[in-house]
Amino acid sequence: VVKYPSQNETNREIAMSYNLYEREVRYFAELDAKTTAYSPRPYVTELSGSNFVILMEDMAEYRVGDQIIGADLQDSKRCMDELAKLHATFWDDVTDLNWVPAIAESYHADNMVALIEIGWPSMCEIFADFIDPDIARQGEAFIAGIRGLQEQMMARPITLLHGDFRLENLFFGVAADHRPMAIIDWQGPLLGMGIVDVALLLGQNTQTSVRQAHERELVARYVQGLGQAGVTDYEVAQAWQDYEMAILYNWVYVGVVSGTLDVHNDRAFRWMSQMVARQSNASLDLD
Repeated sequence: VVKYPSQNETNREIAMSYNLYEREVRYFAELDAKTTAYSPRPYVTELSGSNFVILMEDMAEYRVGDQIIGADLQDSKRCMDELAKLHATFWDDVTDLNWVPAIAESYHADNMVALIEIGWPSMCEIFADFIDPDIARQGEAFIAGIRGLQEQMMARPITLLHGDFRLENLFFGVAADHRPMAIIDWQGPLLGMGIVDVALLLGQNTQTSVRQAHERELVARYVQGLGQAGVTDYEVAQAWQDYEMAILYNWVYVGVVSGTLDVHNDRAFRWMSQMVARQSNASLDLD
């Protein structure tokens, strides 16, 4: 499979302003081999200005995640295991990753602040049937608190995040010789608390009934996976506190995605509506 720049000039300009091409090429070229978290094997990685090419393993035989359907318990467990592998590799060891933006005090952080001001009211209008009215009314207070929440997402030992750990970016093995799962789309890696990726998966992608029944179990599984990979300074109690705050912070992701991207495509509307509904339910459940 070959990945190369958008042929749409506007899209390419946006990608360049966020360093999306550089971040993906450098992940595959410099970081992929360091972690046991699996992504398609890269064979060629080249970057020159606004041009790039990545030649990677074809994983067409795997099952692609579907955010409309949502992750069941088995897929959610696989995700916790894979995130633990990824985060443990770079746990509190990111000094050489200055090309990866942090959740706070970076161009990424500034973009989130600017876009949520546009996205929140639009989200509440378009997806009014999927968001709790009491939550919708918290937009002004939430926007005012974004900078502080971003700082909190950097308050613990930080690591490399995928940054967009949702089902359409995840492939699941279906044959005996397949990997349990693989992660694609590395254009948006971030530095921050690993639990942010966990909260994005469980709060926006896992089926609500599954999350409600197994939420604490899945967070504990993630911490156990970190421990098996050598991380000994992160306890389940702390992870749960961080998880609650990450659920709150990840409204910025929901608001920006559902409030600023095109929803006229039927499939886009369906998966975004489920993202909003699951995030709303998670927030209510966690008070």
